[in-house]
Formats: sequence, structure tokens, C-alpha cells
Amino acid sequence: MLLLFPMIAPQATDYYVSTTGNDRTGDGSAQRPWRTIGKAAAQPLLPGDQVLIAPGVYAETLALTRSGAAIVPVTTGVSIQAPDRLHFPPGTDLSGIVLPDQAGQYWLYVYRSWQGNSGVWPIVATGSDAHGPWVQVSGARLVPEVGQSGDPTRLSAAVGRPIRFRNAAADPAKERVVLDASTLPREYTMLYIGEYLDEDDAEPVDWNLVDGLDLTGSHRGGGVHIQDSSFNVIMNSRIYDLNGAGVLIAGHQDQPARYNMVWNNAIWNTPDEAVYVGAGDHGPSANHALWTHVLGNDITTQGKAANARLENAIDLKEYNRGDLVAGNRLHDFDLISPYNGAIDIRDNKRDVLIYNNVLRNIGKVTSDITGLIYLYADSDDVWIFNNLLIDTRSSGAPVYAFLLNGSGNERVVVAHNSVYGLKRGLLLEHDGGKTDVRIMNNLFDFQGGILEWGNSGRFTFSHNLYTQNPGAYASEPGRLIADPLWSDPKAFDLRVRDGSPAIDSAVALAEVARDITGQPRPVGRAPDRGAYEFGAAAPSDRKQIFGDGFEQGLRAWSLSGSVKLYSGNPKRGRYAMQSTGGNVWVERDISTAGYDQIELSLWVAVKSFEDWESLILYWFDGETWHEPAEITNTHPAAKNKLMPIKLELPTTAANNPDFKLAFGMWNTDRQDFGYIDDVQLTGRPIGGGS
Repeated sequence: MLLLFPMIAPQATDYYVSTTGNDRTGDGSAQRPWRTIGKAAAQPLLPGDQVLIAPGVYAETLALTRSGAAIVPVTTGVSIQAPDRLHFPPGTDLSGIVLPDQAGQYWLYVYRSWQGNSGVWPIVATGSDAHGPWVQVSGARLVPEVGQSGDPTRLSAAVGRPIRFRNAAADPAKERVVLDASTLPREYTMLYIGEYLDEDDAEPVDWNLVDGLDLTGSHRGGGVHIQDSSFNVIMNSRIYDLNGAGVLIAGHQDQPARYNMVWNNAIWNTPDEAVYVGAGDHGPSANHALWTHVLGNDITTQGKAANARLENAIDLKEYNRGDLVAGNRLHDFDLISPYNGAIDIRDNKRDVLIYNNVLRNIGKVTSDITGLIYLYADSDDVWIFNNLLIDTRSSGAPVYAFLLNGSGNERVVVAHNSVYGLKRGLLLEHDGGKTDVRIMNNLFDFQGGILEWGNSGRFTFSHNLYTQNPGAYASEPGRLIADPLWSDPKAFDLRVRDGSPAIDSAVALAEVARDITGQPRPVGRAPDRGAYEFGAAAPSDRKQIFGDGFEQGLRAWSLSGSVKLYSGNPKRGRYAMQSTGGNVWVERDISTAGYDQIELSLWVAVKSFEDWESLILYWFDGETWHEPAEITNTHPAAKNKLMPIKLELPTTAANNPDFKLAFGMWNTDRQDFGYIDDVQLTGRPIGGGS
């Protein structure tokens, strides 16, 4: 008699790495971990295996050469009807997902969402109902969306059993795993995915998930290079202070790179691009990076080092298909090269989505033109919508909001974007060929209007609002020249107030079904112009990084001079911190890693100060002490009454593990007093799926 048994996926293994481990005597167990991540990566890893890495600094680079496995291939026609559940089409086989025995090993990969659903999450349950087989995931906040069968440009999904390399700390946001090559001058790329053949080719390595590994210090190269490999995810990592691109993804026509995801990372000081998709100047055969997803990343430069420069934040090279760039924050840097964009969309692109991104305070150091979003010629099916383009700086060289070359472009839509404070507006170019570029439902608060190069009148405008007459396209249907009634643009809040002419005055676009917050369109009788529907939640999602009202004492602070816990007045709770006479220094380490838009607030008072006496607030960026506030005898807080101080700190304070806060009191005597209470540091978390 022949007995048939179901195929059971092999049990996965957890391997451990620690700075206290040993590559010679360890066996990769929790009790005897290895010392290097490379030792773990060199093992014959199988789908579902994970490498758990203890926090610390690892002086090494890393090459991944083993692949996980696809359980369900990329599938069109999927649907989302609940915040944590996705349905596959009827007949989809989910039997390869073995739960609960192999929980945590199977992940849902959501691709090509037009509504902010793209990302990757662990599967916790499976089932089936009238809509078809479904998977339930942990940690997602999905919104309803339906894909189209046979159409890979719409919502799609896959299930994988990846090999995972992850930060094993209890609090990965604070306790980091850092790969640091600063002592390795011969090393090039920090993390290479693929079996290296030559500079432009590799054997594919697929289905790896790298979670929370920081990459820094390369003297000669960049952060991540994914070559000819697919279904890899780089997430929750910090990629910084390098001498090459933060992330490079390239594929060859014989072996494309497909469906790679760069999600929820902080990237800074990675010349000359933060994310580089394709191989510039290598021709069509070397530009087969398909369906790349760049989601929820924070990209900037910090300080004045030689590597604090960007030609592009996100460079989408020519010929590659299916790029999706959503939910990223690009801010506080200068573009170094002419005729480039912060988001650069090169020639001969297809099926590109650029939406829900925030581009803030981006300037230039070149005398030639640059733009925040630059679309080149001969591309099809490019949608650019729900983006915020903001400049609150009082000075700086002018940068265009959009540079759009319409030559040979078809089915290009620039819609529902909100633009504030730019010193240049739209630069439109047409040198020949068919042009199908629609610019509609935008809020344009910029200077310089519309400038055209080459053939004029080739673009289609409809239902845009301008704060001043842009000049060209005067017969535009639905044009408004009016005050949009911004909520608080100086605080980067480009929602509109009640009574704004933007409300209910746009034309409906089925493809733009939600605003930048996920609010369905329309709320009223018609959609609103710009990125927000009226009534959407405020864009700031701030959280407390640090708070101390001194109710638990002063032990966590480094103290020099006469400093004590004070129960008299002034105070806000039971205690304040009191400094008395002489020279006083009070300091504390407070990492801001994982946060941007840092704000510091506190209550301060001084007593009996004379002209030359002061209490100074300091903060440290890892290299320099800054003095954002000084309290003298002319300050309102000099009357022995606690007064609030609130400061928005510059970008070098953001995402900074070396951040420190200090107070100094100088040239005072024993009759002089300083009081500090309720110190709060807040920021916006760097993260969130798109």
C-alpha cells in the first residue's frame, strides 16, 4: 500500500551574533553566538532562517548570497477589505503557509498600491471566505483597495518565506546594530545582495529581509547594492556618512532586479544619491530594475562634511519600469548639479507612481536650474499626486517646483499637489513629439509662474489654484487665482481652512481616491484641490522622545557646580532643578535616533542676574555645541517666574544618536539662581508604510 504524506516545509533555524561572541568557538546559538554577521551570512541559510544580531558596532561589510523562497508569486487581482487582511483571488493556493508551527516566517508583500498600502508584514493567520483565500498580518493599517486581474500596475501581492537579518534588541529604535567600515579603508559597498560576477552582473539572491541594520563608514563606496536580485527588503535602517549612494538597485535584461523594497529608512550624507534605481549611462540592457518600491524614507544631509551633498535624493534612471515612490520625506539639503531634481524621473520610463511625498526646504548650490520633481522625456503612464512641496526659508537660490519635459510623454498626470513658498514655479519643455501631460487640481503658491521652453501650449491645464497670475495657459478651465487659506504653512501644515476656494472645487480623478492622509476623496460634493481633503487630520504626528520634570531626582544628569533638586518656588510640580552661583554645567545624553522635526520645550527662570550673568541652553550634534537660547537679566524669565521656551531645532538635531542637552550658568555669584523644569523633547517618528 502506498502512503502519501503532505510536504512539510523544513523547520527554520535562528542564528545569533553578538559583539561578545566568537567566530572560532561559537556555534551561532543564543548561548554561544558568533562575533561577526558575515560568519552567519556564510552559513547555508534556508528560507525562514533568521540571524538575530545583538546591538553594537560591527567593523565589517556584508554580502548576502543565500535566498529565501516564494510561497505565493506576485498575484494581481487581490483586494483589501480590512486593516489587517488581504484577499487573494479564488483558487490561490495558501497551503505553503504553515501556521502556527512556523509562525513569524511567512510575510505578505504588498506592491503597487495607489492608496498607501505597499509594504511587508508578518502573516499571523490564513483562511478563506466568499471573497477568496485570505491572509491576516500583524502591524499593518491597510485601507480598502482592489487590484485588477492581469494588471501588474495595480494592487498586487505575494507571500514569501525570507531569510531575515534583524536587530534583536528589545528596543531597536534606541539600541542599534551598526556596521561600520571606517577602520576598513579597502572596503567598498557596505551590504551587497547578489553573487558577484563583475561590476554590472551577479547571480540572483532573492527574498532577503534586512531589518534595522545601520550602515556607515565606507571610504570608497555606498550603503546597499542590490544587483540582479529580487524581492529583497531594506527596512528600519540608517544609512549614512558614506562615499557613495545610500541604496543602489540595478538589474540586467538577462536577469532583472524585481520588486525590491526600500522602506522606512533614514538616509543622510550618501553622495551623490540617497536611492539610485538603475544604471545611468549604461543603456537599456543594464536598466532592468522593475517594480522597485521606495517607501517612507527620511532623506537629508547633515553638517558640512564633504559627503553632505546630493545630486538627487531619489534618482530613477532611464528605461526601468514600475517605480513607486511614496511617503518619503526629503528635506534640508542643497542640490549640487544643474538640470537635476530631488526626485529625478529619467527618460523612457513606464508605470511610475510618485505620491504622498514631502519635499521641504531644498535649495541648490549651482547657478543653473534645478527642480524638486524633474520628469524627463519619452515616458508613459506617470502619475505624480498628493505631494507637498514646501520652502519656508527666507533666502536661498531659487528652485523650480516642477521641471516637466513633455516631449514624447503620454498619459502623464500631475495632480492634487500642494506647493508653498517656492521661488520658481513650473518649467515646461517641449522639443517635439506627442505630448499628453495633464496638470490639474493643484494648489500653486509660488513665484515665477509658468515658463515654457521650446514649443508652447502643448500641456493641458485644468482646475489649478494659483496665488498669483502664472501668465501662460490663461484659458485653463476652472482656473482660480486666490488665497488658498493655508492652515499654518510656516509649520509645514498645508491643509486649508474653512472657506478656502480649494474646497469642493476640483474635478474627480478615479485614480486619486484618497488624499495624503488616507482620507477618501471626496469628503464634500466634489474633491478638494491640493493634497488634502478639508477636515483631514493634522500632518504632525509628534511623539515625546524625552521628558523630565525632575520628580525622580537628578541622578540621570551629569552635574558640575552647585545644582540641586528644589522643592520651593518657582516650580511646576513637586520639584525643579536649581543652579546656584559660580559656574554650573548640567548635561544629559538623549538620542533622537528615529525622529525628525525635533522640538525642545522647557520652563526656565532666573533670579538676581546682573548684566554680565547668563543661563544658556545648549545642545550637541555629535561635533558642535549649539546655543539656541540665552537667559539674561533682560529676559522675561529674569523675574523669578518660570516662563516657557519652545525651540524648533535644525536638521542636524534629527535622527542623531549623539544628541546631548545641557544647561550652563556663567559668571554668577551665590545670590544668583537658575531654575529649570519640565524639559520635553519631541519629534516626528521616521516611519510609516506607504
